Amino acid sequence: MISSIDFFLLLLSVVSITTSVSYLKVGYNRKELAAPGYVLIFLTCIHFLIPGLLIGLGYYQLENIINEKYIHTALFYLLILVIAIIAGAYLSKIFNGFDNRFTKRQWKDRNLVIVIIILLVAAWTARYHVIDSSSYLQMERSNKSISGPWYAFIRMFEVFPLHVITILSIRYWRDNAYKNRFFQVALFTIILLDIVYWGVAGRKENILLTFLIPIFTMYVLQKRIPKKPAILFILFTLIVFPLISIYRSLLTLGVDVSENIGEIFFVLSSPELIFQNENIGVNVLNRISLLGSLSASIRLIQDNIWDLFLGTSYFSVLIGIIPRFLWPTKPEFHYGGEFGRDAGFIASTDYLTSISVTYFGESYLNFSFFGVIVLLLMSFSFSWLYKKHKTSKHSETWMLCYLIALPSILYIGGTFSLYIGSLLKIIPFYYVLGRIMEGKKIE
Repeated sequence: MISSIDFFLLLLSVVSITTSVSYLKVGYNRKELAAPGYVLIFLTCIHFLIPGLLIGLGYYQLENIINEKYIHTALFYLLILVIAIIAGAYLSKIFNGFDNRFTKRQWKDRNLVIVIIILLVAAWTARYHVIDSSSYLQMERSNKSISGPWYAFIRMFEVFPLHVITILSIRYWRDNAYKNRFFQVALFTIILLDIVYWGVAGRKENILLTFLIPIFTMYVLQKRIPKKPAILFILFTLIVFPLISIYRSLLTLGVDVSENIGEIFFVLSSPELIFQNENIGVNVLNRISLLGSLSASIRLIQDNIWDLFLGTSYFSVLIGIIPRFLWPTKPEFHYGGEFGRDAGFIASTDYLTSISVTYFGESYLNFSFFGVIVLLLMSFSFSWLYKKHKTSKHSETWMLCYLIALPSILYIGGTFSLYIGSLLKIIPFYYVLGRIMEGKKIE
């Protein structure tokens, strides 16, 4: 346990945080904080650098102490990653040209309504199938009853309402557009329905996106942070998220929520049963910090427990593009369980739990320190996609594509290679839909 000040760790953390804050200040002044580079840097501070700073000050330690001696290497790697992410964002400006000052094509309302109706019908058809197959609640998500060649499509259709929210948000907060009452009612109705659907299922991440997408959209279009939605989001995160965690715990224990309301209120009024008298601040840090996964990834390579992947995990993306209905026996590419066992996060006999390596850990597992190139390319690619809504006359369509890809940026704690395959399929699909909503022939 690190109980005293570690000056080298403190130096690495302070330099990385100072660089990050300086860069974020530029984004704030330019009102560009929704751009991928700034989002990635902000998430890096929250999930990696601040926990590293607290460890350096002696106020915090990793849950798994066997990875602690690799924290210094992890913080050094993070410093290089911060520079690479910033460099990737700046390079995208060079390759993207200047902002388009000509007339931009806007979506036609009639076409937009037709598209969202089709998406909603597909979504609620898939959701009905998910519920009917007993695959709705959080602990049922891996239910094999909806596995098979159409599994990916069912899960993709299930999140279509979030994409509808994205489309309606762009239309509602369009530059110099009047606030159409129909789109206002439609937007907030679908947001409410989506919160209820994912709330009952116990899916916190999906609820988070339901709030964040409209906030991001308004910020990009109006160049201001919407105060009321932002306040609601903060209150929701502080109050409702812990309750959803308790709700999920009760479901995991097999409690029938509909028949045990009294027991649920008892648990909610007894938070010590959930936190078990531990320090709540430490619990929050343990949930936020991803530094342990990065340190573990470094340990696995430096101690020769694992060989470098040398890009094989990213190469699997090319296979992932192929739909399962065309290749029913397509192999799975999950290694979170093996990672968790070898890294010491879960028991060697646990073959059910999966631990994410994080984007940064995955890059190190593939190329060691040269993994920073992966993050540079990631920052460049997403920044290029974001910039297209400014440089292209198809502004709304490109903004839709970026916002559809945004969850892949926010899920920095995930495995990036697992998201790439879906993005490569869904981004072209929504580009075509966006052009259809413009009402012009696709060039």
